[in-house]
Amino acid sequence: MGAVGSVIDIVTILTWCVGCAEVGDLTVAEQARGRGISRQLMEATEEHAKRRGILQLGLEVTATNPNQNVARTRYSHLGYQECGLGSFTSGYTYWDNDGNAHRDEETHIYLVKNL
Repeated sequence: MGAVGSVIDIVTILTWCVGCAEVGDLTVAEQARGRGISRQLMEATEEHAKRRGILQLGLEVTATNPNQNVARTRYSHLGYQECGLGSFTSGYTYWDNDGNAHRDEETHIYLVKNL
């Protein structure tokens, strides 16, 4: 879902990972930050998950992100805690226009919340 002018952009992927549903990507444009939008989006996502019978949500926080401490603090205030995996590498493969495969990987920390 997105908003006019890309002020808000969120992609939520509910898949089963580490025994829980996972929140994929949540992004709020820089000019829209500080208004409680990410909190509202997470709360709405949690309510949606609860209605579907999901008991636990998880998400990855990129350890190399310069704002990762801010993200971890915000998720902590929402009740998310490290699940005990420690740091791990996660990534994805993509293909360029010439068909060459590229791998993008970063170090993450996994947080979970019981709903």
